[in-house]
Amino acid sequence: MKVASPIVQKVKKLPVSAINIARAADRLLWQRLVSTEIDYIQRTLEASSTQKEIDANVFAIRKMRGPVLWFQTNSNSASLIGCLLFLPSFFCGHLTASR
Repeated sequence: MKVASPIVQKVKKLPVSAINIARAADRLLWQRLVSTEIDYIQRTLEASSTQKEIDANVFAIRKMRGPVLWFQTNSNSASLIGCLLFLPSFFCGHLTASR
C-alpha cells in the first residue's frame, strides 16, 4: 500500500519595500505607518520576506513603545519628529524649546 506524499506549498516571498509595507498596514490596521516605522521594518526584515513576516512586523511595530523608534533614528530632525509622534508633549518640551 502506497502512502500519499504530503503536499508542499511553495511560499512566495515579496520584496520588503515601503509600498508593500504601506499596503499591509492599510489592509491590517486601516491606517498609515509613519516613515520611521517603515524604516524600522525594512531594517529588521531581509530584502525579501513572506507576507506573514511582513504582517507580523506591521502588527508588532504598533505595539512597540515610542522611545525605541526615537533612539534608532539617525538625524536630529527625524528624532525630533519621532519624539513628537510617539511621546507625550511633556517629554518632548525640552527638545522643542532648545532648538
